[in-house]
Amino acid sequence: PRSMTGPLVALGVLAVAFFRGWRLLDALALAGTFVLYGGWYAKFYDYKPASMAPALAWLGAFYAVFLALPFVYHLVRRVRFTVERFIMALANAAFAFGMALDMLHRDYAISLGFVALGMAAAYLVLGSIIRRRLPEDAPTLFGAIAMTVTFLTLAVPLQLHANGILLAWAMEGPILAYLGYRFRYLPVRAFAAAVLAVAVGRLFFSGDTWPLH
Repeated sequence: PRSMTGPLVALGVLAVAFFRGWRLLDALALAGTFVLYGGWYAKFYDYKPASMAPALAWLGAFYAVFLALPFVYHLVRRVRFTVERFIMALANAAFAFGMALDMLHRDYAISLGFVALGMAAAYLVLGSIIRRRLPEDAPTLFGAIAMTVTFLTLAVPLQLHANGILLAWAMEGPILAYLGYRFRYLPVRAFAAAVLAVAVGRLFFSGDTWPLH
């Protein structure tokens, strides 16, 4: 069936990537999937629950495939990552979250926080694998942690409101600081400081929290 062409091609490219680091093929598969899915979405998606479930399911499947695709060859072979691989990962994250945002923001906005949390968890798992397989590749490990913290921090305002946002960020900062010192990783400590700075800024400069400080 025509609807299975995209997933089968993506899985085929992922299988090839397991053995070969063909960067052009991977990039073409990613771009082609974006075009195919985006074209179908623009033409057929109608924002009804009956359409939403399969659209989100396919989006999640494509996201999972292209989450692994830029990294699988390098992790298997223990080869340092290239810049374009991480650009692919960023493009995949931006496309998946952007599409989910467009689907859910009208009637299911509260679900977006869970989407961001799921993506943060995915990058946390990826970061732990990178740390175990390629501990010397500090830039890629930093990128995975940055994506984790970004989506974790983004989930807070998407899911909570007013003081709940402030309290969540105020808890997230010290937890990140503890992990940064526990594992002796400076970038995580920097992220912790940034999250705490955002929390303090919200406390003093947001009209819905300052009167209740």
